Amino acid sequence: MKTFGLLGGLAYPSTAEYYLKINRQVHATLGKHHSAPLWIHSFDFEPIAQAQASGSWTILEEKLLQAALELERLGCQGLAIASNTMHLLAPTLEGALSIPLVHIADSVGEESSLKGYKKLALLGTLFTMEKDFYASRLQERFDLEVITPAKEERNLVHECIYRELVNNIFTEDSRRDFIQIIHGLKERGAEAVILGCTEIPLLLEGASSPLPLLDTMELHVGSIVQSILEI
Repeated sequence: MKTFGLLGGLAYPSTAEYYLKINRQVHATLGKHHSAPLWIHSFDFEPIAQAQASGSWTILEEKLLQAALELERLGCQGLAIASNTMHLLAPTLEGALSIPLVHIADSVGEESSLKGYKKLALLGTLFTMEKDFYASRLQERFDLEVITPAKEERNLVHECIYRELVNNIFTEDSRRDFIQIIHGLKERGAEAVILGCTEIPLLLEGASSPLPLLDTMELHVGSIVQSILEI
């Protein structure tokens, strides 16, 4: 197995799920007492969230790059960012590292191609929904059309993520709000919904959705495990 590095704490609820899911998949594949050889750099999310809110992406780029290079120095043979939003900085890491970065949007694109989807809806932070780094990668690499909710709904999703989900709070009211938004996206022709924040799957677990849900964490974990096992 490859030793793998994870940039986490972005925020902690999803990082904990990444750790569990990666190890469960490795154990299910190899059996016996096997688990994944991982290095995890877990950030304090409060200064990260403050820098995101103020648009201080240069500071975040430096933080992420420093942590990624340290994981590479420690012997990691592959790397992943346990966050959709922070993939805004993925090109910097891809350009600076000599080890591969397993990109979360590529995991989504590969699954969408397998399912034959052409038009996807994207839910996530305002950064993920409104900046071009995510949708453009899906369009350019996988020929996918990506739509997002209306402005008011985008704000609702973003506020819920930072007010509740990253703090491990999942309420029935928020679950209903998200499902209502997905109904509207279906009416606009979306064939599936990208859960483009790794905490959203935790909110919608067990919910009845009018569209198929592309769980970015689950898809990303699958790609990470393939990298670890060199499948």
